[in-house]
Amino acid sequence: MVVGRIVRPHGLRGLVIVETPMDLLGRLPPQAVLYLGADHKPVAVQSLQIHQGRVLMGLEGCASREQAEDLRDTVVSALESDLAPLASGEHYREQVIGLAVRTEGGETVGRIERILPSAAHDLFEVRQPDGSSFLLPASEAFILALDPEAGTVTVRLIPGLRPQD
Repeated sequence: MVVGRIVRPHGLRGLVIVETPMDLLGRLPPQAVLYLGADHKPVAVQSLQIHQGRVLMGLEGCASREQAEDLRDTVVSALESDLAPLASGEHYREQVIGLAVRTEGGETVGRIERILPSAAHDLFEVRQPDGSSFLLPASEAFILALDPEAGTVTVRLIPGLRPQD
């Protein structure tokens, strides 16, 4: 499961700043193993802390700024089983992307293509069967049920939310 992306080095000792949509500090056990890049190279986490709203991480084998620079833009993954359980009603982003979006009346309106962060709440980009898309606020006012096991999200649409409405 993708948990973040290394955005840049920090300092001279090989620390990296990781942009992540989740609370990694509360989700990873001590001495966790993460997986870097497309080849999922395993690496142990040596340190983990919050720095200016982002995660500052020390990784095994990364001891210099040059080594940290080589990791810039690298995707960081973890085994879902290694992450602390989520609270009831919470879901990882990877569990939501690709879910079929259905109205409370049973009409299939598309699939969740991606999740966009915003100040108030996330927005689901819903790709419709005709290829067009619309943004759906990820709030209780619109999301009635989210069931990754069934592969569906049940939503309440209001007039004007979709381009064709």
